Amino acid sequence: GEVLRAGRAERVGDVAARLGIHDEELGVVGAETALLVPLRYRERPLGVLCAFDRLEDEPGFGDREEELLTTFAASAATAVATAQSVEAERLRHSLRSAEQERSRWARELHDETLQGLAALGVLLKSGLRAGGETLERAAREAAEQVATEIANLRALITELRPAALDQLGLVAALEGLALRAREVEGLETALDVHVDEATLDPDLRTAVYRLVQEALTNVGKHAGATRVAITVAEDAAALAVRVADDGRGFDAAQPTAGFGVTGMRERAALMGGTLDIVSSSEGTVVSARIPR
Repeated sequence: GEVLRAGRAERVGDVAARLGIHDEELGVVGAETALLVPLRYRERPLGVLCAFDRLEDEPGFGDREEELLTTFAASAATAVATAQSVEAERLRHSLRSAEQERSRWARELHDETLQGLAALGVLLKSGLRAGGETLERAAREAAEQVATEIANLRALITELRPAALDQLGLVAALEGLALRAREVEGLETALDVHVDEATLDPDLRTAVYRLVQEALTNVGKHAGATRVAITVAEDAAALAVRVADDGRGFDAAQPTAGFGVTGMRERAALMGGTLDIVSSSEGTVVSARIPR
């Protein structure tokens, strides 16, 4: 926690040895003088600020230099602590979003697939006990139930990681999302995509797909909309994503548990982009811009 000076009376290497490190680790070899000031924030050590060999006049450091560097170290320590706090908060948000996503898949599997399979088991047991025509009817119904559960599982797998995104590309994957919105949610969909897929980074494709997917999920579950328009366009600097619906809207400034807004903002931010939401009683527009 103390300020250390090294000069003619004590070599830089000797000070480094006192700190338990080699002078090479300080980033300078063969320096004649040094001034080492601890970076501390609220009594929490963050590192050391080091200065070597003044470039003017004598290479040694005096009280004036120590005062200046101590003042600078205080500001630097605050900046470092703030950056660490922001990064930690971002990590907490990411972990929380991941946990919420796991919970959602657990509910989907429990409420849909697991209960459907349980009903299938009851049906088959009942048919086996009855035999005859009842067994034959139970077998037919069981086959239909199995087909339904296979379709449900395929839909879940597609949401987790659509094969089309890897095999056919972003446009095909977005077409699949639009088709599902029409068939499952009954929405009138318009899809307009203008991108050069050969130049898109895989992470960028995934980010665009997930943003559109989450926005469409919100439209289907919460908006009460009849129409939705999806637009993806690019320029030399970025990709622009827009999902607009004619639903009831919501207060975009308020926390919205279950709407996935936080996750969308985090996904855009992690890609260095931005996400804006404008909502009113006439509908909601989700707009994202992600740098290439």
